[in-house]
Amino acid sequence: MKLAKRLLEQLAQSPIVSELGLQTIDGNKVIEVKKAAYNKGTAAEQYIETGDYDFVLAIGDDTTR
Repeated sequence: MKLAKRLLEQLAQSPIVSELGLQTIDGNKVIEVKKAAYNKGTAAEQYIETGDYDFVLAIGDDTTR
């Protein structure tokens, strides 16, 4: 737990995180590092725009911040 907090603090201070437009998320037993402008919604939107679908179902077990 303390190591995770320390890692989050170090990532927040890292110039690479801001230069690459990354976001850190302290999740349930995980630290997520991802592009700030990219999430499940933007991924689904890009995927849907590439095809012709009759039905799309999206399910998730967490909240995207």
